[in-house]
Amino acid sequence: MGRSGLKKTGQKKSSTGRKDGVGKKEPSSTVSEKQPANGKKAKAGTHGSDRGLMSSLKPIVDKSWVRTLLVSALLLIASILLRFYRLEHPRSVVFDETHFGKFTDWYLKGEFFFDIHPPLGKMVFAYLGSALGYKLSAVEPYGYIGQEFGPEDKFLVLRGISATFGAFVPVFTFLTCEELDLPLESSLLAAIAVLFEHMLIVESRLILLNSQLMFHLSLALYFAVRLWKSPQATQQRWIFLVFTALAATAAISVKWTAGVTPFVIALVSFFGLLFPHARLTLTECGIAATIAVSAYTFLHYLHFKTLPNTGQVGHEAETPRRDSLLGPSNIKTEPQATTLFRVLRSSRPLSARL
Repeated sequence: MGRSGLKKTGQKKSSTGRKDGVGKKEPSSTVSEKQPANGKKAKAGTHGSDRGLMSSLKPIVDKSWVRTLLVSALLLIASILLRFYRLEHPRSVVFDETHFGKFTDWYLKGEFFFDIHPPLGKMVFAYLGSALGYKLSAVEPYGYIGQEFGPEDKFLVLRGISATFGAFVPVFTFLTCEELDLPLESSLLAAIAVLFEHMLIVESRLILLNSQLMFHLSLALYFAVRLWKSPQATQQRWIFLVFTALAATAAISVKWTAGVTPFVIALVSFFGLLFPHARLTLTECGIAATIAVSAYTFLHYLHFKTLPNTGQVGHEAETPRRDSLLGPSNIKTEPQATTLFRVLRSSRPLSARL
């Protein structure tokens, strides 16, 4: 019994020793296992903070207005570079610069003249150019096509005005496509096509009306789309109604050939085509028409008000207008040949014309 008891006691001690040994080894093993785990956690924590920073910035970057603003800025920079690069070349009168350059000078002199186009584009050249440093030259610089500009001629100011108006056309093209909910790729394609359109670039680099015309047309289309998407009877809708009417009127006040775009805008607005809120009420149509007629009439009032003198081409005015001009008259007094066009254009009776 004693030996068996000793054996059992030894076995119990050895078993407890093994258990104790295992129990003692466990902490060291756990420590060794925890160390790489802690290292992994530390690295994961670093990457986690980076992911957290990116996730916090992502909503800002993904906001549509930030993307739209960034793309618009890049388009504007590229458009400015294309239109202002070597703007002084050629340093001579090109095509209709001979006409619009003279019109600008006559506005600054206050000398009356007749032109087939409405006055806004020419008034922008004259008065905005004057504010930017354009001055009359001692010698007429726009006498004929190909005439070289002198060192004192400020023709670059007028060309810069054209280039500035033309630079914004690709931007408003992109913004209009964005408002039409087109994919970004489609909006960019349309804007880039306008950006690199050769004729638009050339006309934007000369003293011509077309860059102003395209600017006002693209602006009118952008405001029209915003108007059509605006809910009924909201302040936003009234704001875009006024802006659309003014932009469309400005386009027609540069050239009457712009009338197609306002006609399409009026057609969509009156019949409510394509957009859920596009149809305007009769009140809204009446207000838009009143704004357009008033603005167009006011521009012509300014045109006649700022040209009180006879100048060099006073004979092109009708007799009532000639009689109201100031300065020495250079009108021919002998009878002039009468044409059917002049008869129809005159407000006097036919018997008086004959």
